[in-house]
Amino acid sequence: MKLPLLLALACTLVLAGCQPQVSRPPCPAGKTCLAWGNNTEAGTLDPQKASLVDEFAIIGDLYTGLFTDGPDASPTPALAESWTTSPDGLTWTFRLRPSKWTDGRPVTSGDFVFAFRRLLDPNTASSYAFLLYLLENGQAVNEGKAGPETLGVRAVDPLTLELRLEHPAPYLPALLKHHSFFPVPAHVVTAHGDAWTRPENFVGNGAFTLVEWKLGDHIRVVKNPDFFDPGSVCVDQIDYFPTPDSVMAERRVARGEMDLNTNFQSSRVQRLRDNLPGYVRTYPALATSYIALNTVSVPAFRDLRVRRALSMGVDRDFITGKLMRAGQKPAYSR
Repeated sequence: MKLPLLLALACTLVLAGCQPQVSRPPCPAGKTCLAWGNNTEAGTLDPQKASLVDEFAIIGDLYTGLFTDGPDASPTPALAESWTTSPDGLTWTFRLRPSKWTDGRPVTSGDFVFAFRRLLDPNTASSYAFLLYLLENGQAVNEGKAGPETLGVRAVDPLTLELRLEHPAPYLPALLKHHSFFPVPAHVVTAHGDAWTRPENFVGNGAFTLVEWKLGDHIRVVKNPDFFDPGSVCVDQIDYFPTPDSVMAERRVARGEMDLNTNFQSSRVQRLRDNLPGYVRTYPALATSYIALNTVSVPAFRDLRVRRALSMGVDRDFITGKLMRAGQKPAYSR
């Protein structure tokens, strides 16, 4: 009779061991930590090479540019302490506020010059190089038709940056929020090449600094004590997790293993609102989903009339209202 009893006890212990446990990254005593689900593994943390929104979620914490997002997403001065614009709108001069890289060296206008030239260098192969085409000779530099010294950017002095434009651009402050316009530490990039964003080499100027990157597991950043505005930073540590399975991420948030996930299946929005009240937040984004047609190997799709007919047959209202259901808007304009 003892053997069945022992087997039953063993099975009970095994089953108990399989019960879900709340597992969170360690948080130092007295500190505030955030566990962040971030959809995908970051391919890079280099501002001039990044191309994904999920990468910018981390990059925006590690670096600071001339402007950043205000609470309503409007451009708010960051390193730009003040600026002036010439009467013709073609020359913008920025006065930088004093700030430091995480290795203690000052952030200078030369770091911006280095970053802008690097972005447009054809060897960098940045997918966002076109954003700098509004700078004088920007496109020519990117296409290798002009030298980097001809680019419309100049370090007047260590804390004064001058930008010369191809055409007036009153929207420039909003554009300067983009990570492509962030400065990078020229002395570190030159010394370490592509390895400069590894934790052991990393130097940034943002609200946080990189301390750990375990591929496929997490990226950890901690509060930067040398950030120019430390009083505005209310979190001490952030762990970013790649969460390609949004349903699994939803469960991890529900269990308390993560504090947030930046994506969810929109068809589950009502279920989430019922089960996790107060967690679901949606916002408008400048993004359009579309169907790409193969106009190379399918002759019929080369005919504009055929493509227009297919477009007219797509019930956008049904897709957004009945299938997606999270507030997406049907796009009818061309």
